[in-house]
Amino acid sequence: AIILLVIISIEGIGDQIHVFKIRQPNTSLLSLESALDKNTLPTDLIAINSDGSPTPMFCAHRKGWNLTNEYLSNLQNLDFLKSKGCKFIIILKIFNSNINLELPKVFDSHEFSVYKL
Repeated sequence: AIILLVIISIEGIGDQIHVFKIRQPNTSLLSLESALDKNTLPTDLIAINSDGSPTPMFCAHRKGWNLTNEYLSNLQNLDFLKSKGCKFIIILKIFNSNINLELPKVFDSHEFSVYKL
């Protein structure tokens, strides 16, 4: 019975091992935390454009909001975020590089841009 339990456990872990890897297109997010560490405080609230996935926020190791491109393009929404304590906007270029924010850019790479709100 113990051998059967061990076999079932190994099969269950082996079947789910792919879940623990960051896959495309999110591999470009691996440098997000280090870029934010150089330009923000770990306690700063951020807003990230994404497809609704929590992966960008997880890679940033920050608290904040995952929002759509449309939401971040609206100036009233940016004012609302600022009133809630948001300090930076991160635009992930894999989701849309056409957002043009009229904010000071503190970091730019071919993967993402960081704007001060």
